[in-house]
Amino acid sequence: MREKFFCPSKWQELFLYLNHGTTNSCHHPIPHIIPLEELRENPAALHNTKFKMAAQQKLLYGLPPKDCHMCSHIEKSNPYAKSDRHFKMSKFSEDTAETLKIDPNHVPKLIEIVFDNLCNLTCSYCDSGQSSSWAKQLIKNGPFGLQTDHRNLYEKVHISPGSTNSEYLNAWNIWWNEIKTKVEFLRISGGEPLTSPNIWNFIDSVKNDNLDLNLNVNTNLSFDQKYLEKLSNIQNNIKRIGISASIDSTNKQAEFIRAGLNYDLFYKNVHWWCQNTNENCVLSFSSTVNIFSIWGIEKVVNFHIDLKKKYGENKIVDYYSTIVRFPEFQNILILPRNLREKLNKDLTIWMSSVQNDLSSEDIRCINKSINYLVDEPKNLFQHNVDLLRQDLKKFLVRYQTMTSANISDIYPKEFIDWLDTL
Repeated sequence: MREKFFCPSKWQELFLYLNHGTTNSCHHPIPHIIPLEELRENPAALHNTKFKMAAQQKLLYGLPPKDCHMCSHIEKSNPYAKSDRHFKMSKFSEDTAETLKIDPNHVPKLIEIVFDNLCNLTCSYCDSGQSSSWAKQLIKNGPFGLQTDHRNLYEKVHISPGSTNSEYLNAWNIWWNEIKTKVEFLRISGGEPLTSPNIWNFIDSVKNDNLDLNLNVNTNLSFDQKYLEKLSNIQNNIKRIGISASIDSTNKQAEFIRAGLNYDLFYKNVHWWCQNTNENCVLSFSSTVNIFSIWGIEKVVNFHIDLKKKYGENKIVDYYSTIVRFPEFQNILILPRNLREKLNKDLTIWMSSVQNDLSSEDIRCINKSINYLVDEPKNLFQHNVDLLRQDLKKFLVRYQTMTSANISDIYPKEFIDWLDTL
């Protein structure tokens, strides 16, 4: 009998987007709007929306809410697969269906917050809601005109560069003062947070609170070293500071996937952080796996291993990856079956050669992508694969003008040959 479906992240994790006024409790579900009428009654509605509490109730019954489809489909496709919810259950092992309840004032253990979309990169899988560079691209050159872009990620500007909704920001400031001694992990994302005035205003407001807090910053590390130096200045005021460096491959392939990235600068900043900060300052890699970056997993993980050998496991912590589902035309499942099977085989062989240098969490994350290639879990929205491939080609023609690296020079011949058939 299939096990009951439960995931504690609906309670213990909060992903909060102040610029959009949206929330979710995992990176897989599409964020939902935080109703202002709920927020005006209780600032804790930044997390505990009625929508989310209804999903929590389903989980207490052992049923997957609709927005938990990613893990649900993975497990249906392969009963032996370990979806992300298994990782969450391990991460929050004390939080079970027996110990958790529906509470409009529940305080999550982990909060990831986005203040604005200010960003210097235009990554292939990103959009104007998360990157001001993407917003400027659409403002300047107009929509892409894609058939399968049901969320209009590339058809309109979702939010103007750098804007933050003041009502949601004010509610956050009130709620944070109530919960700051109870939150265990605070992760700041963007955009590129380390170049945003909003983030520094917040950091300046908490650095003297002497909180027992683990602070993590998701960053592309493709900027002037002065921002890292500024962050390192508060290392004695915070329990732990983690840099989660977003990178999907190395060298020119990395620069193609993340348009605007200066890989040499990224490389130098990685080593600066490892060499010039205290023991409580750590670094990890975070990859976003899509049709372009699946070819770079081996490269970025090998870099991660080299760093761990150089600086030690206490400085270089677990590698993490997530699989792109939106936009669907960049999901790795639109690759032809023969290419996915070859990738699966090649990556499996490579994994066997490096697994002794990896943690159990490294291995879980990498295997998640390798298995995804052949397990074929269903997407939330079903599109004709030919339309998705047409949109990929149409997107690629324009995206190639936005990035300095030439796709034909940096990818395997079998991938380029397949793209040429579209």
